[in-house]
Amino acid sequence: MTEPAKVLILAASLGSSARHAPLGAARIVSALKAHPSTAGQVDPELLALQSPWDPESLVRAVLDRRPRAVGFSVYVWNRDLLLAAARDLRRARPTLVLFAGGPEATADPAGVRAEGGLDFVVEGEGEESAPLALEQVLAGGNPGAVPGVRAGRTRPGPAASEQDTRIRGLEAPGIPDLSLVPSPYLDGTLDASSYGGALWELARGCPFACHFCYESKGCRGVRSFPDEVVRAELRAFVRSGAREVCVLDPTFNANPEKARTILALLRRESPGIHFTFEIRAEFLDPAQARLFASIPCSVQAGLQSARPEVLARVGRPGFDRKEFRRKIALLSSAGVVFGLDLIYGLPGDDLAGFRESLDYALGLEPNHLDVFRLSVLPGTVLSDRAGELGLSREVRPPYGILSSPSFPAGDLARAEGLARAVDIFYSRGRAVGWFVSVLRPLRIRPSGFLEAVSARLRELPGDTETLRHVDIEAFQLKILEEAYRAAGAERLLPLVRDLVSLHGAWTRALAEGRTTRLRLSRRPDDLFSPASRDPSRLARTVPEKPGVWVVAPGRDGPRIEPAGR
Repeated sequence: MTEPAKVLILAASLGSSARHAPLGAARIVSALKAHPSTAGQVDPELLALQSPWDPESLVRAVLDRRPRAVGFSVYVWNRDLLLAAARDLRRARPTLVLFAGGPEATADPAGVRAEGGLDFVVEGEGEESAPLALEQVLAGGNPGAVPGVRAGRTRPGPAASEQDTRIRGLEAPGIPDLSLVPSPYLDGTLDASSYGGALWELARGCPFACHFCYESKGCRGVRSFPDEVVRAELRAFVRSGAREVCVLDPTFNANPEKARTILALLRRESPGIHFTFEIRAEFLDPAQARLFASIPCSVQAGLQSARPEVLARVGRPGFDRKEFRRKIALLSSAGVVFGLDLIYGLPGDDLAGFRESLDYALGLEPNHLDVFRLSVLPGTVLSDRAGELGLSREVRPPYGILSSPSFPAGDLARAEGLARAVDIFYSRGRAVGWFVSVLRPLRIRPSGFLEAVSARLRELPGDTETLRHVDIEAFQLKILEEAYRAAGAERLLPLVRDLVSLHGAWTRALAEGRTTRLRLSRRPDDLFSPASRDPSRLARTVPEKPGVWVVAPGRDGPRIEPAGR
């Protein structure tokens, strides 16, 4: 009896947490195990690597396993590494079958195949096409006959993508029946306990066609995994002791009724697991907000821009600021932790428009605000129209925009500085509880304040990527003290220090399990009250009651106890 051919599927992620679990690569391993064309004929194995990567060690790890074929799960962040490894493997073992899939392979199949010297590339969903293509190539056939596969080896090298190497297979539709897709969490391929949790795919597809997104030319509509698979995977996560589950669906609440059903299931069956979701605010309703609030979770909504004309140019027409604010208020009122996304450099936008979007987004008081430079991703509508729109962009990952007619390079650099200030001062500084209130007496827009902050970031100690919250808080207090003195509002500084310090201590107790001893000019109840929304009014109406307080972690959340005067 012929021994099954060893097939390695390589994944290279940026970390070891739940959000870095190699779900895409694991799905291909599961498909190879179960598909009639490869079951029993191949011995698939998942080889998952975590940053920092060592290309030489990667190649040695592959060769030590003596595979017959190697597949690469290619993303923006690992393209250079994995395709360099493919070239090294080709030189070391010319007979190896090498192939790739993943978002980068789907977006730039000819370039990925040529650059890595690969035998074939799988575009789109690979659970059906990858086993069929592998069966063909191992038998000496033509994998390019399989829908969704590009085949034909070229001379490997970074410049090879410029060669005319297009040997295109047939277009592959999305897999219509997701009950046919085996689960790596249920067949033992992927263990959530290895990552402290899981990436979870409840559905595929997106009802929208945002021009900057990989989904812009993907399958229309949303296909859901069977309810019984969802329940079985959830129970597997609970058994594994998962602490975090990141839901991958690009629009979790595209079907509001389905979203409510799943949230109710999570509330019943997964106490203690923290979930993250990507949603569209337009689809929110009060029942969803209440259900989100009933489980440990955080919710991310893609705002991208607050300018309707800019959003319309990238396939998101009909944006209504008032309606978006009303929907987001449902999350705030229910006490749901939520974040927003913004993109700078969108076609037709400019620095003034980005500042306007920043002010709008911060006015919604998200727990965090994630700000990104536009990436003109290959395979998207925006990439196809880049020349027409005058977009200059990087030719290598992450494909960031370099300039546009309305957003020159100098303005993009200023926007990048603003983005860093938002990340450090607001998001990582956990400023949501006081930021809008504290800026009110200064009579300055958030974007103007943060632009001044961006010029001061060099004053932070050490590597800004590894800053502790206490270091960021010290920086916040320094900046605010100078701003209040410059505005002639020194009398409010004790109250400002109280607000920043108390909120910071609370978040450290909650997020880090740290205890903080504080000297405050007013009682914590007053500082957490609605009156704190207007520091000037609070200073006039609430008398000082100096005291020392301890903020410490507790079983049901942080606790605050008096510790004298």
